[in-house]
Amino acid sequence: MIEALIGEDWSPEQISGWLKLEKNISVSHEWIYHHVLMEKQSGGYLYRNLRNGLKIAIVFNYSAFLFEIWLSAINRRKRKEMLEIISGSEWKKYDTVKNDENADAIIEYKIRGIDDFQNKSKIISLITKETIIFIDEIEKYI
Repeated sequence: MIEALIGEDWSPEQISGWLKLEKNISVSHEWIYHHVLMEKQSGGYLYRNLRNGLKIAIVFNYSAFLFEIWLSAINRRKRKEMLEIISGSEWKKYDTVKNDENADAIIEYKIRGIDDFQNKSKIISLITKETIIFIDEIEKYI
């Protein structure tokens, strides 16, 4: 049940409160976080559903006529915080967006190699592949 709720983007605090209120089951949010960590260490993916204030967006940039993958934040405060962390670090895998260039993105990654816009399966395949690589690289850093 906990895994299913995490999969639906519930926070450990929400799950703990709901279980107590609706099911009369007492599970602390700390235990849920620990459970997710243990599951991650054994190869699981539940941790990807925990809220961290970041999100990934796939965007078509009409002016450049290409797709981009953006690392964005849930609000301006979180965006500013992440820009400062990444900019001040040794991690240089991707360039950060300058404050005035894009008010939404922290990182913009341009997907190259789409030359036939009629071949939808190739576009979807390339976007999927590049997005998975991008997310994996971001997760290694964060």
